[in-house]
Amino acid sequence: MRPGFWLFMVLLVLLYPFPLGAWIAGAVAVFTLVHELGHALAARASGCEARISLDFMVAYAAFESRRPLAWWQRAGIALAGPATQMGLALGTLAIMGISPFSRDDIVSSHASAAIWWAGLALGMLNLVPLVPLDGGAIVASLIDAVAPGRGKAVMVRLSFGATLFLVVVLLFTPLRSAVPFLGLLAFAQWQQLTLGGMTPFAVMDHLVTEWHREPSTSAAMQAARVAASLDLPGWTLAWLEAAERAQLSPGELAAAVGDARDLAPVAQDPGVRDFLARIGPGRA
Repeated sequence: MRPGFWLFMVLLVLLYPFPLGAWIAGAVAVFTLVHELGHALAARASGCEARISLDFMVAYAAFESRRPLAWWQRAGIALAGPATQMGLALGTLAIMGISPFSRDDIVSSHASAAIWWAGLALGMLNLVPLVPLDGGAIVASLIDAVAPGRGKAVMVRLSFGATLFLVVVLLFTPLRSAVPFLGLLAFAQWQQLTLGGMTPFAVMDHLVTEWHREPSTSAAMQAARVAASLDLPGWTLAWLEAAERAQLSPGELAAAVGDARDLAPVAQDPGVRDFLARIGPGRA
């Protein structure tokens, strides 16, 4: 839990009248943690190493697998987060004697309102089939079942078009308050959509941003490969070292490096060569 996460909780407390703000902040903290634990536990059940991170308005579960995951495993990992979150919310409301379908019950107390909103409403929102929400990841996995390797690219394009359409439509309805949220989604989708057409240095800049948002061995290795393609041995070595620091288990980096063909342009640099030799004999 990074400092930004606690700052976000303080802002939630201050955003609403007391004690509603405290209830909402507490519910968001608990259900966010449960949501990401759902992803992480499902990833571990699929044979992955996993960890979670909570930051300012951002939470994610990072996981690494030494073998390709089947489409149904990726879909299950994506579904596990909102399913765990909503399951806990429904169970808690049931114990409290609150019907999740009765507005009078939901608003009968600050606690029930906060649990319904943070547990059920946000959980259902995450199932909307748009990237980067969990619903988008689930549909992308289903597309991969029919067209292997194309799910993410197809969903990014579909999501961007659908989000822009919703923004235009909602601007003329009482639901226009959702437009800022959809605008943030559209921005994230546009970043993913244009990444393929970016220059190598722009890609590197994007990867640095991604690393700070979600540090992982795979993210650092992707940056190392881009640096190698630019014939920048110093950058390559720095990213390899970052990948080593981020690995979740011994040998993870060696598996990620593979046969080092992507690093061939800088493989004879003394620093890179020594590093590759150290992490795996015969890989330099």
